[in-house]
Amino acid sequence: MGAGFGGIKTAKLLKPLQRRGLIELALVDRRDYFLFTPLLPELIFGRLRSDEVAIPLVSLLDKRTTFYHQEIIAVDLERRQVRLKKTILTFDILVIATGAKADIFFPAESSRIYKFQDIDDALRLSDKIEKALLLASQESDEQRRRQLLSFAVLGAGPTGVELAAHIQEQLLNQQKHFLSAGSHLRDNEFSVKLISRGQEILASFPAWMRAEARKCFDKIGVEIIFNSLAESLSPRGIVLQNGQEIMAENIIWAAGLKAQTPEFLGNQPVAVNGRLEITPELLMKGHRNVLCLGDSSCLLVNGGPLPGLAQVANQQAVVAARNIEALVLNKPLRPFVYKHRGEFLTLGKKSALGNLWGWHLRSRLARIFWALIYCIKVPSLKTKRRLPRYL
Repeated sequence: MGAGFGGIKTAKLLKPLQRRGLIELALVDRRDYFLFTPLLPELIFGRLRSDEVAIPLVSLLDKRTTFYHQEIIAVDLERRQVRLKKTILTFDILVIATGAKADIFFPAESSRIYKFQDIDDALRLSDKIEKALLLASQESDEQRRRQLLSFAVLGAGPTGVELAAHIQEQLLNQQKHFLSAGSHLRDNEFSVKLISRGQEILASFPAWMRAEARKCFDKIGVEIIFNSLAESLSPRGIVLQNGQEIMAENIIWAAGLKAQTPEFLGNQPVAVNGRLEITPELLMKGHRNVLCLGDSSCLLVNGGPLPGLAQVANQQAVVAARNIEALVLNKPLRPFVYKHRGEFLTLGKKSALGNLWGWHLRSRLARIFWALIYCIKVPSLKTKRRLPRYL
């Protein structure tokens, strides 16, 4: 269940078992494409197209795999059934890799907030930036222009930091087209604010990357507001927990995700903050034939869960596929051990940071390695060919 990083890689690694006739494999997802989420910011600003970020599943799956493009209604672990909108599937072994979704905690006003999880979210945000500039160019009142062009990104993790940098760059680039005779728009009337609930941005990143990102924001003009938690929305923007109001016509959510686990019938599995607790062998606790990986799973390591990263899901998929083979052949299972490979951060078209195997990469060199790494990892020949053009 699930065709994200963990689900699709597990399915691909099970091809040898399919060829040997040892298993029948079905994949279930509400989307009919695999979304390569690290490249989603490139879609907003036209550096990549939709079909280069969202890759059709039919092009990735073995012809022996049955794909169900349906919503998952519920899972019955006792009867070994997965209930879909139009179908009921039975299973001997189940893999739950259903990912996570935006955890917006003021739902009554969530229609005013832009999420950033899917193709539609990216295109909607791109349209909003262009529309805001167009409306501001036609507005004679300066205060109203500044309101229209005020952006706030909630959440200072990697997604929030990248979005703030990319939005600022896009506003700088696009305003040139509106600074013409007859336009009311003036230079640099826009603002981009990044709201961090803590004393730092990129809390899970190395200190040098945090410092470099802050230097970049000082240079390009993104304002960071620390130790602030959004409590509610106001007509003009956001009200923080301390009562301060932040002007923001356009609000982008990057403050956190929650596990998108299916509904279970009968006895409920053990969960930690909505994520299904698993053993080191990636088995759901109490169920030897159910594996769980990625953002929907919780493997406690050194007292805390593993981060919700694509590299975690990819590494877990390798162990999941091996353990499925072990279950089929009645062999011992292997425990999962996470090995952190590093991280990349893009701060615009030509600016990036990279921490790769202990190497500190900056600016253009980081962008080159970023493109090379993703050229290797993205499962689309079309995208592999296009990525190097944007170095």
